Amino acid sequence: MSDPDAVLMRQHNHGVHLRYRDHYLVDGDKARIILGVLVTAADVMENMPFLDMLWRACFRWKIWPRTATGDTTYGAVEIIRALEDAGIRAYVPLTDWDKRT
Repeated sequence: MSDPDAVLMRQHNHGVHLRYRDHYLVDGDKARIILGVLVTAADVMENMPFLDMLWRACFRWKIWPRTATGDTTYGAVEIIRALEDAGIRAYVPLTDWDKRT
């Protein structure tokens, strides 16, 4: 039996298996409250559902963050522009593609 929503994914030293990817949106304040969770197929990039999850949390919880942080995965121009246009300060490192191997 197979799962049509799962995707083959290689995991370090564990071979290839059908997998999912989990995405979390967390309030970064002292309480570290999880505001949203989403499970997708493993081939969905980590940053793809970010903005949808953020806008949903803003609507659902009636909140409006002043800042958003993330690692280089979230340093995409589209994400930074959408955050800044919404008045949310983006604190994400930009990848220097010239220095990557």
